[in-house]
Amino acid sequence: MRGRAAEAEGRVVVLDDFDQNKQAGSGGYPFDGDLPDCSGPTPVTGEVRVLKADAETGRALRGARFELWRETNGIAGLQTIGINPDIRVGPACATDPAGLCTFDDLPLGEYCLRETAVPEGHVLPTNPVFGPTR
Repeated sequence: MRGRAAEAEGRVVVLDDFDQNKQAGSGGYPFDGDLPDCSGPTPVTGEVRVLKADAETGRALRGARFELWRETNGIAGLQTIGINPDIRVGPACATDPAGLCTFDDLPLGEYCLRETAVPEGHVLPTNPVFGPTR
């Protein structure tokens, strides 16, 4: 059998040279695999990653806490209260020992990060909001 396979999410979706694979009398082709759901477009998602480091030493900081907010009201900057605030996405995230915090599986859009807590011995930035970022 001569053929190629294209993969999407690790599943076989296309085989060529079908005539060589046709089963006599069956009217079909042998296929062993899963096809993705083709009923609609595959959503595109992304992630926002934070790396928190000490300003003086550059060392990673564990325990800084961040909230992620999606820009939804068309007003520049982050609005967390009022009649039409931006929307908070999921729970807060705390940086790990490598200083990393990740918000993933996010729909495309504009987001703001708000730092809400810092490790002991550090001071929350004067402006704890970063963004918007896409």
